[in-house]
Amino acid sequence: MQSWIRIRNHLYRRLEAHVRLLLGAESAGMVKYRLEYEKEFKKKWKVSKREELVAEIAASQILLLGDFHALQQSQKSQLRVLKAIPASRKILLAVEFFEARHQRALDRYMAGHLSERDFLKLVQWQKSWGFPWEHFRPLIRWAQKRKIKVIGLNELSKSRSASTLHRRDVFAAEKIKELRQKCPEHLIAVIYGDQHLAQKHLPRQIALKTNGRAGRVLTVFQNAESLYFQLLEKGLEIDVDVVRLAKDQFCLLNVPPWVKWQNYLLFLESHLDHGLEGE
Repeated sequence: MQSWIRIRNHLYRRLEAHVRLLLGAESAGMVKYRLEYEKEFKKKWKVSKREELVAEIAASQILLLGDFHALQQSQKSQLRVLKAIPASRKILLAVEFFEARHQRALDRYMAGHLSERDFLKLVQWQKSWGFPWEHFRPLIRWAQKRKIKVIGLNELSKSRSASTLHRRDVFAAEKIKELRQKCPEHLIAVIYGDQHLAQKHLPRQIALKTNGRAGRVLTVFQNAESLYFQLLEKGLEIDVDVVRLAKDQFCLLNVPPWVKWQNYLLFLESHLDHGLEGE
């Protein structure tokens, strides 16, 4: 069994290393940003259930849902969580995959005044985001059906660095603060890259921007590799798909680590030049 675990871990780490090779060397700041995220999964955790997660969402004002952009299962999992929220709950959907500067075009598209083709052209989807639109479309279709307003949280950026990620955290937190002020009765469901959701990143900025008056902020990570291998050691990787990390933190597990990174590798090799930096 230990040999089999080592083989799986080796496979995952080789795939992750290949992805990082294509993306380019990480700066010291980027490494620090990533390590802050990895710290979240070193704390003591306990097995949970989706019913417990849904109940905690009901008691929250802001829901932070982690995203691994190149993994379609990540977006499917987000949609399952959103669909579990009672229809009576007022929701705003704030997302990283649209830039705030394109809000007018987004509003027109959500209202049915723009075709999908024209909308994607206007927001420069391939240039500004680049991950498969088909992965994210179901989220938008769900919001349209429920008549839920979708807000772009991302800030235009041409570089990938720790300072850029921090600036985007600050920018998104400011937008979330504005939404809380305008719509205090709504649940603000935020879809943002998993690493951004480390306590010292976006959640801290939300607390700073709102002077600690944002209400309850619930964070839901996805597919943390270290958690998967801890479950594997206990023989629980098949039976457990929800782990509780803390009072306001959960993690969903729906694919093994090597599947997650294989998807990213296939995306990079299919859609990006090796010299093009991606997130």
